[in-house]
Amino acid sequence: SGEFKRWEFLDLQSPVSLGDLLNEADKDDKLKETIKDFLIKTKKYIKSSGEIIDIVGKGNVFFFKQGDEWNYSLIDALYPWGGMNFETVKTAISKIESEEVLSDKEHSFLLNTLNFIRTINGVAKSLGIGNEECLIDNLNGIKVDYTKLLEALKSKKKKVV
Repeated sequence: SGEFKRWEFLDLQSPVSLGDLLNEADKDDKLKETIKDFLIKTKKYIKSSGEIIDIVGKGNVFFFKQGDEWNYSLIDALYPWGGMNFETVKTAISKIESEEVLSDKEHSFLLNTLNFIRTINGVAKSLGIGNEECLIDNLNGIKVDYTKLLEALKSKKKKVV
């Protein structure tokens, strides 16, 4: 775990608007507090529901200014097939540990979950608000061998389900 660099984090993200939002938050404390509120509520949601939300897609989470105040809306942040839940992730990680082949769905869930965690943590660290309230430190309590996990995700061994 090296030093966090915002430009490296943003280089991995697809929406250009995320960089714009973070740059604006550097200049606007009210926006920064609104983003922090979003991060805290998102972490509480995943802890209570066991599901992640899609915050990476363009327009899925929209921050906007109303007068002097900032607010946000989740426009298209829920996964349409019943949610990205940590039980599916846990099953996939168990398969990796026992060297079983992942289905396409499990592979996709793992990638989306890791991207979600990277995005939440990257936004928090980018704004200097990376405290326990905002950061997601693991896969919702699931113990992970990240070396095996990364090897499995890079592997082309998946079964189509």
